Amino acid sequence: MQKTVLVSGSSGFVGTNLCRRLIDRDYKVIALVRGDHHKQMLEEMGATRVVCQITDTDCLRDALKKADYVIDVIGKASDWGNYNSFLIPNVLGVKNLLEESMRADIKKFVHISSVAIHGFGNHVDTTEEGPFYKLDFPYCVTKREGENLVLDAYRKHSFPVTSIRPCNVYGVNDMGVIFKIAHALMNRSVPHVDGGKWLTSPVYVGNLADAIILAMEKDEAVGEAFIISDGLRITWREWDLKLCQALGVKGPWFSVPGFLARFIGASLEFFAKLFGSDNPPPFTRYRARQVCSNYHFSVEKAKRVLGWKPETDIDTAVEKTIKWFKEEYLRSLGKI
Repeated sequence: MQKTVLVSGSSGFVGTNLCRRLIDRDYKVIALVRGDHHKQMLEEMGATRVVCQITDTDCLRDALKKADYVIDVIGKASDWGNYNSFLIPNVLGVKNLLEESMRADIKKFVHISSVAIHGFGNHVDTTEEGPFYKLDFPYCVTKREGENLVLDAYRKHSFPVTSIRPCNVYGVNDMGVIFKIAHALMNRSVPHVDGGKWLTSPVYVGNLADAIILAMEKDEAVGEAFIISDGLRITWREWDLKLCQALGVKGPWFSVPGFLARFIGASLEFFAKLFGSDNPPPFTRYRARQVCSNYHFSVEKAKRVLGWKPETDIDTAVEKTIKWFKEEYLRSLGKI
């Protein structure tokens, strides 16, 4: 019998890719959305859209009546904003959807967290058990609070949950990070930091979607958290050069030391706040911290417990991503 999955945040980057993957695997999808963003895309792939605010518990309760599983993707992922701007999507929204899912006797609740809950420090093969560094940014703090709510539902009530901690997600339909980075690389306006020597952990959105679905299906995943990346040992310099190669441009032509990157990020934030800007500065303390030290995580637990492995290799994933970016870039210029 065909099972139904309710996906919150389904109109976003990860959500749209996940919905498509679920439908391809013969699941029915209830796409929980706040408005008309990517309406046509979701309807064409066969998802049933339900417009619902995450604060409206009556609406959530009604939407959950036909669901067997819930995948909680909704959240604010940003390096800019105060704590209150993250509170509803990353904590209170998680709480509402989780509590209504418990009332609806959902078979499994999968929450999309982030490795950002580990904080910034020297991460090399960091596992789900740590290390955990001080959390200096509202995004990291609220994602940690949201995950704690989810895992506590299992510890205190034996409700079947799993938390997924993605690393740096990229791929088709990423109008945020990849779109901005690719545009900056094309303009040669982004430098390396410390020569790009620090490790990073990219994860292709298709590989992430596969891991999420496995976590939903596997009984062994109940009560557990899993870090998901492409499982590579790759530096920022190597990552940037792969993007540049796919774009057909030269790599960054200069480098700045880490201390200067941190100073620039802090200074730009200071002036943005001083002038009351609602928009983030072009470079922030968060971004500086991420590229100024190793940010590498182990996926051994996911491989061992879920039987997961990244199916799409980095070269194929980057090629698909940049092909999509070029089409979107030309569309933004009105050329297609």
